[in-house]
Amino acid sequence: MKVSVIIAIILLVFIPSIFATHNRAGEITYKCDSLNPYKYYFTLTTYTEVSSAADRCELTVYFCGFNDSAVFYRVNGLAGSCQNPAKMGENIGNNVKKNIYEGEHTFSGSILSCRIMLEDPNRNAAIVNISPNSVNIPFFIVSTLSINPFIGCNSSPVLLNPPIDNACQCKKFIHNPGAYDPDGDSLAYKLIKPFQEGGVVIPCYTLPSGVEINPYTGDLTWECPGSDTPAQCGGIVGGLGEYNFAILIEEWRNGQLIGTVERDMQVTVVGGCQNNPPVVEANDTCIVAGTNLNMLIEAYDVIFVGQNGVSTINNVTLEATGGPFLLANSPAQFTSVGGASSVSSPFSWQTNCSHVRKIPYNVSFKVTDDYAVNKLSDTKTINISVIGPAPVLTAANPLGSTIKLDWLAYPCSNAIGYKIFRKVGCQNSNLEYCETGIPQGLGYTLIATITDINTLTYTDDNNGSGLLYGQEYSYRIFAFFADDAESKASNQKCAMLKRDAPIITNVSIYETSLTTGKDTVRWTKPTEFDSILFPPPYKYLIWRANASDNIFTLQDSLTNGINDTTYVLDTDLNTKDIQYLYKIEFYTINGRKKIGKSNSASTLRIEATASDNSITLNFNYDVPWTNDSFYVYRESQTNVGTYNFIAKTNSNSFKDIGLINGKTYCYRVLSIGQYSDPTITKPLYNMSQVVCAVPKDTTAPCAPNLSVIPDCENIKNTLSWNNPNLTCADDVVKYRIYYTPLLDGKMNLIDSIIEPTTISLIDTLDGLSIAGCYTITAVDSFNNESVFSDTVCVDNCPVYLLPNVFSPNADGVNELFNAFPYKFISGVEMFIYDRWGNLVYETTNPKIAWDGNNIKTKKDCDDGVFYYVCTVKEIRLTGIVNRVLKGFIMKISKDDSRKDN
Repeated sequence: MKVSVIIAIILLVFIPSIFATHNRAGEITYKCDSLNPYKYYFTLTTYTEVSSAADRCELTVYFCGFNDSAVFYRVNGLAGSCQNPAKMGENIGNNVKKNIYEGEHTFSGSILSCRIMLEDPNRNAAIVNISPNSVNIPFFIVSTLSINPFIGCNSSPVLLNPPIDNACQCKKFIHNPGAYDPDGDSLAYKLIKPFQEGGVVIPCYTLPSGVEINPYTGDLTWECPGSDTPAQCGGIVGGLGEYNFAILIEEWRNGQLIGTVERDMQVTVVGGCQNNPPVVEANDTCIVAGTNLNMLIEAYDVIFVGQNGVSTINNVTLEATGGPFLLANSPAQFTSVGGASSVSSPFSWQTNCSHVRKIPYNVSFKVTDDYAVNKLSDTKTINISVIGPAPVLTAANPLGSTIKLDWLAYPCSNAIGYKIFRKVGCQNSNLEYCETGIPQGLGYTLIATITDINTLTYTDDNNGSGLLYGQEYSYRIFAFFADDAESKASNQKCAMLKRDAPIITNVSIYETSLTTGKDTVRWTKPTEFDSILFPPPYKYLIWRANASDNIFTLQDSLTNGINDTTYVLDTDLNTKDIQYLYKIEFYTINGRKKIGKSNSASTLRIEATASDNSITLNFNYDVPWTNDSFYVYRESQTNVGTYNFIAKTNSNSFKDIGLINGKTYCYRVLSIGQYSDPTITKPLYNMSQVVCAVPKDTTAPCAPNLSVIPDCENIKNTLSWNNPNLTCADDVVKYRIYYTPLLDGKMNLIDSIIEPTTISLIDTLDGLSIAGCYTITAVDSFNNESVFSDTVCVDNCPVYLLPNVFSPNADGVNELFNAFPYKFISGVEMFIYDRWGNLVYETTNPKIAWDGNNIKTKKDCDDGVFYYVCTVKEIRLTGIVNRVLKGFIMKISKDDSRKDN
């Protein structure tokens, strides 16, 4: 027995030295096998204290839970006491050892999200923001991966900057993990709580105030390291020492989260800093693939002036990390420099097409001073976008009703296609140097996507319907890549169709009528047709269709020659209800050959929608020209047939306000338009039909604001509300009041107040309950009812009291065991027992009214104490609610003199 105790004591003494003060930081990264989508290679990196007796030659990593694991062996450092193949790790200074463990694992199939985990005792001691006793809290890091055939092979980001850093008390601190994703996936950064045993967050972890992370660049900023912060588990966290942080790096592809890496890191805050952090200067930029990026990166120390007035300036060292340095094909170049208080070094990168990607590359430049006591640093992370060069359009040539585009072979063979854009008009738009694709707001529309990068031509036929005569078209294209990266936009090329057909310019309603309406149609004559192939004389054919069915019928033939370009339809038309389409065909008379035809154009039709004191006009048209503006005319109320100009609008609708409800208003609208061909007369004027409408109030008033004051004493509710006519309405004529006795019950109309100035009501209900919910609406002169007001609910104040003595002795006082005056009670379930537990009385009468007799024997019960259990059924807003009362009642029916006898 004594031996066992001694062994236990020895273990207690030596176990802390084996497992204590050890882990400071780390992360797990992985790389997929391109030949086997289920096989992954893992790298586990930890940072531990050199002075700790604990050291791990190998570590166990868990996959998708704790039932599947593998042993990873340390691969860095020199050989030592660790057995092969493990090594001893690398001492990187400041009592820090870097340990790299490697292993592989093959999964059995697709996985939505698998957690790759390491759990190891213990963290190092005295971590300021992990309390209490951080040395007893296990070190736990986790990464996640998804194996999905729709995602493809995916490797996690690689973290290039170590997770151990130093800060000076209340000197701004910046750290960047230097994450680089080899697949070019988008990365996002979050601060989270670090984990302990089982992957549970550490409950007594405190994130110091002033700590933030940039979700896009990963820059972790601490405004005032070591300042006081309220602790998570009470007290204050602050001062000098070691602080732990956890950064979650999310990996996104095509809008889907496909993996994460959690970095557990540590920052040591020191005091007495007689120096300021140095500064590094660098800015975001872009580069066109195939050109060389040259940037001069500058850094300098900031002079520190002590209390004695003595200034100090330190030498600095400037270095860089980032994905561009890791590229196998033409990596970026940067030479670290130091030894002076101000340094600079060129960053250069000869880019090529393989570097093009949608996500910018991150490069972190870090400058560190050489102050002897505590070195300070500054980090600047910049984005470098490598964008594809612009394609070169060489021609845009009209062919009939189409335009054919040609461009040069694209220099980047890794592009996968082109996107082609078109707009009407040839106004040139200058694009920014770093701008890719076609920015919104330039008027361009995507008309085609070509998925063969070797295609060098495209014919635009407007989806088979042909382009429009008289319009000049502008074209631009850009190349796109597999990750949706877009190149710079091409140069602009413009073209118009040849004017070998009539160009319709006007379709105007001359007269509005159900039976005798007329339309005027005009066009410009063809000027670029082959007059030798198609000799004169010429004629035009006029075709008309109902816009609802688009079926054209021949209306007339004009044989007066090429210059006859006006036609007034004097046949009977229903221009009031029907919108018409027109097109013009051009023929040789002798050869009976069709030379060309115009695009179709419709009349301008307006629809009128009446509402309260207003009428809204909507304009509908289908024309080959562009309508720039509209003039609105309204018929005079005093001079019938005269239309007066009231407004100009550039939109396809207009709202005429301030009208009188019940009166008729009639309108005509004139459209002002043009073709982009500068040789065609402009502007083009076209008149709509006449349309009439009567404004009416269809808008409900706003709801009143309701309040309810309950009165339990007098069993009534007093309702009050505001008059909306004084705030948000002008024609409220009455109110409707709705009520339900139950919470969430159906509202029923209980009253209607027909005087708008009456804004209160006393509801006495049934005299049994005031519980219920009220809402109110306002009704205007057009019988439009508002929405319900906010529902206001009130509840009863149930009262039910029982006496503790009664005396059924025929003296007329307290003859019955009655409840005191009670309110809001629907019934009871009363049971009265004698001292032996025998039931002597029961009732459902809320009054009770027990006369002292046994309910079974009908005989008077002996005097004494009786016990009761009473379930009181209270009338409440939620319904009948039971409340149980238990107590004693004393029955006294004989006076003292009778007892003595």
